[in-house]
Amino acid sequence: MTRKFGLEHPKFDCYPDPHVFSDWLADMECYFDCYEMFDVLKIRFARMRLVESAKIYWTSIKIARERQRKDPIWS
Repeated sequence: MTRKFGLEHPKFDCYPDPHVFSDWLADMECYFDCYEMFDVLKIRFARMRLVESAKIYWTSIKIARERQRKDPIWS
């Protein structure tokens, strides 16, 4: 379906500039507006768009929450 609209799904690499993150988040929201997704699918999709240090960070948070017996991040 992305080919139909020709939308690029942005990637994010934990660049230390908050404006870069804010721009990525806005781009993701625009993408989600085009494709109606449930929140859990938005999280899964956004997680797939993380690269390099951002992916490592997400994984470390996930593992820490599991060790602390906290609920997974769903929304």
